[in-house]
Formats: sequence, C-alpha cells, structure tokens
Amino acid sequence: MGRLKNQNRKLDQEDLQQFDEDTFDFEKVLEKDEQETRYDRVIKHRKKLKLRKKRVKVLVVLTVILLIGGYMLTSMSNIKILKVKNNVIYSQQQILNKAGLNYSGKMVFHPVFFIERALEKDELIKDVSVSKDYFSGAIYIDITEEKVIGYYNSDGKQYVLLGNGKSVEMKKDQLALISSPYLRDLNKDQRKLLGEELSKIDNEFIALISEIRHYKTSYDDNMLELLMQDGHIVRTNYDSLHLLESYREFLKAKNSDLRCIVFDETTNSSYTEKCEE
Repeated sequence: MGRLKNQNRKLDQEDLQQFDEDTFDFEKVLEKDEQETRYDRVIKHRKKLKLRKKRVKVLVVLTVILLIGGYMLTSMSNIKILKVKNNVIYSQQQILNKAGLNYSGKMVFHPVFFIERALEKDELIKDVSVSKDYFSGAIYIDITEEKVIGYYNSDGKQYVLLGNGKSVEMKKDQLALISSPYLRDLNKDQRKLLGEELSKIDNEFIALISEIRHYKTSYDDNMLELLMQDGHIVRTNYDSLHLLESYREFLKAKNSDLRCIVFDETTNSSYTEKCEE
C-alpha cells in the first residue's frame, strides 16, 4: 500500500510538472499570435497610407490637368502682346518669325529657353533675353546683336564683317546691312584688324562712314581712306580710328575748305590737307 501511495504521488507531481510545461507553451503561442496580429495591423495601416497617398497624387494630377485644360480653352492662354527691343539688323517681324511666334499661338507652347535658343542660332544675334507675363499674355524679347562693321563683295557674294572679326554671308533678310560702310580692297587680315579697332567705337560714329578702302602713302602702305557720308575724306592708320569719336567737333572747329582730313596718331590730332596729296 505504501508503495502504491508513493507511486501515485510521483504520478501527481509528474502531471503537475507536465501541466506547467503545457501552460508555459500555451502562453508562448498566445504571445506569438498577438505579435502576428499587431504586425498584420501595421501592414494594413501602411497599405492604407500608401493607397491614400496614391489617391491624393492622382487627385492632384487630375486637378492640374483640369486646370491646364481649362486655361488652354480660355483666351487667357493666348499670346496678346509681342515686343522686341534693341533690334537693328532685323525688323520685329523677322525676329518673331525666327522665334516661331505669332498672335495665334499659346503662351505655354513657347517656353522661354526655346525662344532664346532659336534666336541665338543666328550668327548676327549675340544674346537674347526673354520674359513672359502670363496674366497679360505678353512676351518681351530683348536682343543684343553682333556689332556690324561693314559689308563687302567676294566671289560674287556679299559678306558682313562683324566686330568679332568674323565674316558672315549676307542673306536676303539682311539687306538693311547695306546701310553700313562698304569695305573695298581689304584683305582678310586687314578686315580682321579693322573689325578689332572699330568694335571699340560706338555705332553712331561708324554710321558717319559711307565707304572704307585701302590707301597707300610714301611712308605707309597699310593705311585707310574713309569716305564720309558728308563728302569729306578721312585718311588714317588703324591705330588712329578712335579719333572718329571727335570727328564732329573737328568739323565745327576747322576753318579750312579742304575736304581731306588726316588722323595723326603721333600727335593724337586731326588736320586737313589737299586731297591730291
């Protein structure tokens, strides 16, 4: 009987121990389930946030599209004002044609950098600045042209000499350049030197010249003779061309009927002489 009781006691202790182990495992299972549940909730919340953000983005895109579409359908998007400033070589209409602009166009279809790039391709245009006013439908174009020194003929074609020393073939829409001085009997090096010196002089003084030609003297084979618009003749070397800026003052002060004027670099002055000399 005693042995039987002892055995029963052992069995009860083993059952309790086994029950405790089972209870411990069950708690682990519950804790794991709870963690998985929380994880699922986090994932679902993240998915909802992503879906919400996606819907917001779609809504923003649709709103923008609708606003642009509405803007394009109204007269607010039309080009109403086109203005070009500081253009001399080309007329305003020629500039607009080169830029692809007209009053039937839409503002948004002509980005600023497209207009600037299209105009800067022209060799006679040095720089372009474009601004827009969407409220008034205005496009303003500020042109900086290359300095034009004169034009000349070569091989049956007409060329324009620029202040940077470059020569460009004259096109049909550039015939206004004929109002600049005509260059006669100057070779490539002489034209380049002429361009360098006259590029330092304001255009208003270059406009006083009708023709520039090569001229020889007993002391200098490489001089210039300038036929002025008023009929006077100026004889000078390249380094004395800056004296053109005092040409008007010299005419006012001179008391001679002689038509030929000499620019003297050594004395930095001007004087008249007989044209035969």
